[in-house]
Amino acid sequence: MYNIAMETKTNKFLNILFFLSVIFIIISGIYLRFNIYLDGYSLWMDELMLSESVIYNPIFSSLYSLEAGQKAPPLFVFFTYINSIIANSCNVYVLRFIPFISSIGTLIAFYFLSKRIFKSRIAVIVSLFLVSINTALIFYANEFKPYSSDVFICILLLLSYEYIDLKNFTIKKTLLYSVLIFFTVLSSFPSVYIIPALLISKIIEQKRFPLKLIFPFFSLAAGSLYLIWMFRNIRTIELNLEYWQSGFFNFTFSSLFNIINEFFNFLELNLSWSIICLISGILIFISQKNKYRLLIILIIFFVLLGSYFKILPLKERIMLYMTPIFILLMSKPAEMLKTIKEQKVHAFIISVFISGMLLFSVKNYNLTNLNSIVRMQPYQDRIQVKKDVETILNNYNNELIITDCSDFQGSVKYYNLVQKKLLNLKMMEYYDDFENKLNTLKQFKDIHLIIRATSENYPYFYNKIKKISAENNLEYNDNFIDNNKNVHLVHIYKKP
Repeated sequence: MYNIAMETKTNKFLNILFFLSVIFIIISGIYLRFNIYLDGYSLWMDELMLSESVIYNPIFSSLYSLEAGQKAPPLFVFFTYINSIIANSCNVYVLRFIPFISSIGTLIAFYFLSKRIFKSRIAVIVSLFLVSINTALIFYANEFKPYSSDVFICILLLLSYEYIDLKNFTIKKTLLYSVLIFFTVLSSFPSVYIIPALLISKIIEQKRFPLKLIFPFFSLAAGSLYLIWMFRNIRTIELNLEYWQSGFFNFTFSSLFNIINEFFNFLELNLSWSIICLISGILIFISQKNKYRLLIILIIFFVLLGSYFKILPLKERIMLYMTPIFILLMSKPAEMLKTIKEQKVHAFIISVFISGMLLFSVKNYNLTNLNSIVRMQPYQDRIQVKKDVETILNNYNNELIITDCSDFQGSVKYYNLVQKKLLNLKMMEYYDDFENKLNTLKQFKDIHLIIRATSENYPYFYNKIKKISAENNLEYNDNFIDNNKNVHLVHIYKKP
């Protein structure tokens, strides 16, 4: 009796500890995302071009066309438009609200998904921790692009797997499911991989193919064809084919390795440790009888097939929706900790070792300081751009600006379009034909330029100015107008 009582108390303690750990991890993840959301750094060029579809177009236009050659799920843009009407504003907080809320939903949904995938609470906590602090998931939770909502929808589709019962598929349920599939496809591009994997794995699992299933497949095809029609004149990926080329799988080992290598670097994960965890997790996952096993395999197959046919490249932010699946597989070895109760010491030692590797796979983090996790370079760059733009706007409003950063151009246009500040700033393309531009201006003999450039890039501009001045018998002054020495006020004038 004493042993039973002690075991009951231990179990209660472990339950409370597990619950508090999950709550702490989720709240920490929300804090990390909310911290960046509150900063409200201005839009960069891609976000700005997509925002034009919200700012300028009628409400339903996003369902058939987008501005500036942008590709985004039509319902993602449509609901952002609805959000801007409700808020009576189109500022960064409104535009990024859906990605931000999706990221919070991702944390909660992933917790429930991990409970279904893993038999061990340790594996649940480890995987949830990795999702919570992942820099890519945090960063794109605060960008007006559909990558964060893609992750959330991917997890929701995986969660829906247990609720699909082909034996009880009535006509009403079939039609409802078909409608949901159609709207899901219009909300997230990667769903075209996950939905067929869901249906096919259920057919194989339950060994039946009701004729009513034709409707969901038809709905999937209809949604896909609608997207093909909507973006028929847009060739964004093709125009950047060289950049995205490494993201197209060609059924070779080197191609697969390059995709995984680039993706782990994008996720800020150490390649060698992560590869060990991933391979270990895949082997354990395949060896176990798990109802999600076939589903995950089919999703990976369709994703690779889609990449081969150049539907979507497997690269960087476009592949972000695969992050939960990678983390689930990498965290699978931590599940072996459960065997300690069975006195399998060797399995326990291996699992502790692999769990340690899993945590060490996370690069560049000071885990004692949550705030340090979100100080990633792209975020810092955009915060600095925002400060530089504000410095210029507070001091100058009728100057020619040259910049080394496309984000700076997007930031200036953001103030013009979103915040309705009518600026007279004369922007010129960064780097592009800078010397020829100066040659056309030198005839005025008195030129004021604002050059926004980092210390690494400024010598390019400085050497051009020095050359033009020497060739045309001109003088020049160069002064900083900000504390970080990123913004230069240059005055080129005729020698007295």
